[in-house]
Order: sequence, then structure tokens, then C-alpha cells
Amino acid sequence: MTTAAEPQVQAGQASFLRSAAVSLRGWLHSAENMALTLVLLGMVTLPLLEAVLRKTLHTGIVGVTLIVQHLGLLVGMMGGAIAARDNRLLALFTVKESVLPPRYRPAAHLFAGTVTAAITVLLAVAGLQFALAEREAAGNLVYGIPVWTVEMALPLGFMLIAVRTLTRLPGSWHGRLLCAALTTALLIAVLHIPGSSPVIVAGVVILALATLLGVPAFVSLGGAALLLFWWIDQPIAPSRFRTTRWLRTRLCPAFRYSRWPDSSSRKAARHGGWCGFSTLCWAVSPVGRRL
Repeated sequence: MTTAAEPQVQAGQASFLRSAAVSLRGWLHSAENMALTLVLLGMVTLPLLEAVLRKTLHTGIVGVTLIVQHLGLLVGMMGGAIAARDNRLLALFTVKESVLPPRYRPAAHLFAGTVTAAITVLLAVAGLQFALAEREAAGNLVYGIPVWTVEMALPLGFMLIAVRTLTRLPGSWHGRLLCAALTTALLIAVLHIPGSSPVIVAGVVILALATLLGVPAFVSLGGAALLLFWWIDQPIAPSRFRTTRWLRTRLCPAFRYSRWPDSSSRKAARHGGWCGFSTLCWAVSPVGRRL
């Protein structure tokens, strides 16, 4: 009797663990959405509060412009991570879903996922090097907050996007593990193969094919930047002040636009998110040929 009851107990425990995992995942997603909402709320309310204070008390908030601009950076990375979580990153093409026969789609998903994960990891490394360079400069945002702590959103956001790209790849876990292995092999190849003309041409072909298969737009743009700087063997580290200027003059709207009230607002959100995030990727991605 005890032996017959053991499978039922194990099944009940497994069901409980699954439900607990689903509840925890839902709570984390809600917390992530709430954090993005609060940052957006801060971007909206701080300028309004600044205007009210100047009209009534003839004072203001120190560095409110810089605060709002760096909150825009946080919104861009948090929005990109949430879009990756929901499989809603904007793509330039969707050939694999509209043209390819169903039997070829798993291979297309594997190829596009490998390219997306590899380029996103390189962008994360680039963002980390950029933030560390800002740390050496010892600059402060406002109220003694170091600038580099806010800019750490770049590597953290890109790494979260890369992880979610792998874990949300369509298919089984075998395909996801294969995608992770291929991503690792591609990164090792980038680190050890010189950026000669044939290699760059092969990289352009791979990136173009991945773009046609529906990789996110920031992957196409960031990958093109990486290839160009790999080709000319030119590190971007001396240009970090120009990068800082770009980051502070380009707000980065989030990718999520499903809850905008009307079609014109959704169109504006898509355009703003694509432009802001592509500018961000172009600014921080090409750290150099040897990452």
C-alpha cells in the first residue's frame, strides 16, 4: 500500500513545485513591470515637479535634466529586457515565420538565436567596458551618485536579453543547449580569428541572413557596428566621451507598446523605441576587435 502511494506523493510534490515556480515567475514579472512603470513615472513627474517648484518656490531640482536622461537609459534597457521576456523584440524582417516551410523553421530559429545571443553578449561586454571606463573617470551624476552605476544597466540589460533569448528559443531544451554551445563557439571564434577581409565578408553574410530570418533590429545594427570596428581594428575606448554625449542626448523608449491607447501612439512608440535603442547599440557596441 505504501509503495502504491509513493508515485501519487511524488506527483503531488512535482505539481506543487511547478505551481510554486509559476507563481514566483509571475511575481518576478510583475515586479519587473512595476519597476519599469516607476522609472517612467519618474521621467514624467520630475520635469513637472521642477516646473512647479520654479514657479512657486523659485527653486528647482539639482540636475533634473541629467536624471531624466539617465532614466531614459534605464527605460531603454529595462524595456528591451521585458520585450525579450515576452518575445516581442522588434525585427526588421520575419521571413522565418511567413516564407519558410515549417520543417525549416527550427533550424532558422536556432541560427537566428545563436547570432542574437552572440552579438548581445558582445554588446554586454562592450557596455561593461564602457561603464568601467566611466568608473575610472570618477564622474558623478547628481547628489554624489556615480555615473557608472547607472550605466551598468547596459551590460546587465544586454546579458538579461541574451539569457532570455536562449531560454525562450522555440523548441525543446536540447535545441536551447545546442544554441548555447554554438553561441559559445561563435564567441571563441570572434576572439581568436583576425578580422581579415574574407572573415568580415563572411560575417556580413551571416548577419544579413540572420536579419532576414528575423533577429531583433538592435542585433542587426549592433552587429554591423562590431563588424566595422573589427575590420578596421579600431577600439572605441578613446571615444567614450562622444558615447556619453550620445547617451545623454538620446532617450531610449521601451520596446513594449502593446498597451498604448491608439494606433498612432503605437506607431510613435515603435519608431521611438527602434531609433533610441539602435542609437544606444551603435554607441556602446564597438569596443574593439579584441573584447
